[in-house]
Amino acid sequence: MGNPGEGWVGALSVMLFGIFASFTLQRTGNLWFAIGFHAATDYAETFIYSMPDSGMLASVHLLDSNLHGPRWLTGGMIGPEGSMVDFALLLAGFFVVALIFPERKLSLWSLSLSLLLKFVLVVASALRPRFRS
Repeated sequence: MGNPGEGWVGALSVMLFGIFASFTLQRTGNLWFAIGFHAATDYAETFIYSMPDSGMLASVHLLDSNLHGPRWLTGGMIGPEGSMVDFALLLAGFFVVALIFPERKLSLWSLSLSLLLKFVLVVASALRPRFRS
């Protein structure tokens, strides 16, 4: 865990997002939903709302947000990814995707791609470049 302030909550969040991304791949049959969702949430969190993203702050952002409250609610220095709110929103995301996209049969190709996606997301999160503040 090379990011500043990252701990077990952030690692659990990354794991849950990997499972969510695999679930969306299985339901939609397309990897672009997971890629777009991840890109949009990270961009909004970092460059629009100026929240720490895995403990890293961007030097340029649209809003100047400050979080106040207990760490379990705000994520502290890690940001929203280290809070219980992140887990609640991801669980809500599972239900929304399950309602919108009907269940599909998995081919061996989709299953292999889903497992590869989980691996890539965990590795990419661990190797993510740090923003300069």
